[in-house]
Amino acid sequence: MLDLQLFGSPAAHEHDNHQHVPLTKPALLLFYLAYYGQWMTREELAFFFRPEADESTARSYVRKLLNSAKKMPWAKELEVESERLRWQVDTDVARFLNAFDSGRWYEAIEYYDGEFLKGVADVGLLSYDAWVDTEREALANKWHTAVLNYANDLEASGQHLAAAEAVRRILVQDEFAEDALRIYIKNLYLGGRREQALKEGDVFRELLECELGLEPDAETQRLLRQIDAAEPLTRAVSSRKYGRRAEDKTDARKQATQHLHALLSDPNVGVSVVGDSEQQCTMVITLHDEVSTTYDMVLTLAESSLSAGEHVRALNLLSMVIPSRCDAQARAKYDTLWGNIKKDVPDEVLRSHQRMTA
Repeated sequence: MLDLQLFGSPAAHEHDNHQHVPLTKPALLLFYLAYYGQWMTREELAFFFRPEADESTARSYVRKLLNSAKKMPWAKELEVESERLRWQVDTDVARFLNAFDSGRWYEAIEYYDGEFLKGVADVGLLSYDAWVDTEREALANKWHTAVLNYANDLEASGQHLAAAEAVRRILVQDEFAEDALRIYIKNLYLGGRREQALKEGDVFRELLECELGLEPDAETQRLLRQIDAAEPLTRAVSSRKYGRRAEDKTDARKQATQHLHALLSDPNVGVSVVGDSEQQCTMVITLHDEVSTTYDMVLTLAESSLSAGEHVRALNLLSMVIPSRCDAQARAKYDTLWGNIKKDVPDEVLRSHQRMTA
């Protein structure tokens, strides 16, 4: 099925074929239909593209756009009826919005690959220009929110320098983003880089003064005073992801790790390690008498990995389990995890894993 890239420069992907889409007016019609993915009447489209024209002229204009659009090689799935049109294709924007609405912040950030419809500006259609500007700003704001939430999750789990690096993406795009700056300098400080945090605060203060004639807001100034005085700061509270809290995931991992350590101390345990890259490997545990116990441990690790957004690791762990050898409780847990994976894991990750394990 066609995959349409709407973030950054528009492009069409199908199988191994990748082609950039020229920014013609027929293509603009297809972008609009793909963005919404639902039936739209010719009357609606006529009014949207030519609101200043009479109905007959506007409908004729849309008909010409449609005739040209149908000739594009990547528009094969366009559905055309006498009074309505629809183009249902996979888009990166749809995946981004799905991840955002589900609180899967890291995935949302990864799908956002530049501004919406980059290069589309002043196309000579007032309604279209206004629509692009409005959606571009709305999607950018959602990306901003996703990055902040992801950084907060990292902070809550004690990964302070990773949180600082994550939120720095916002500051690269908008050096005046004060909410992002606070998270940035706070996590630099919590990560042991107090002097750098203070320096970044001074740079921001000078930027505001020189460019806008303003001072940092009260919350930022209070944070900088706390850092300057080396006072303890309270970590952020993680948002809920995959139906679990960060502390739940931490507890599950701690318990699973303790169980694993105990198992490895058993002389009846056999261990082999299978590497799938230079950075990652999978430990396969073979027990003579504790198969069900081992599977329970592996399933717990898979559950915590899925909760942390580590999809490939969760899939690899589940692949180690033979359902027919599970007891009733482990089998139920196994089935539940597979259901959650199919719901939460992007299709491309599942397809990639199936190719690797085939």
